[in-house]
Amino acid sequence: MGRAVGFVSYRHRGAERFFEGVPVILVRHGKAQEKALAREQITRSELMEAIRREGHTSVANIRFAVLENDGSITVGAKREK
Repeated sequence: MGRAVGFVSYRHRGAERFFEGVPVILVRHGKAQEKALAREQITRSELMEAIRREGHTSVANIRFAVLENDGSITVGAKREK
């Protein structure tokens, strides 16, 4: 079964997205995307934990946070002026 899924995913982009998922933006320009958080069932506490792990204390200081296909959250800080 795994080989069949791998083959179909390799040959068809839509199937790959179905099986693998797509990254989801959780924070954009310092603002949490509440609908995305709810849809992905991620609490504010979980989001803040990922932000603190990167050394930040506020969503306002974050340029983006993305829920990756593997379930990890990637955080990018705003540039300091």
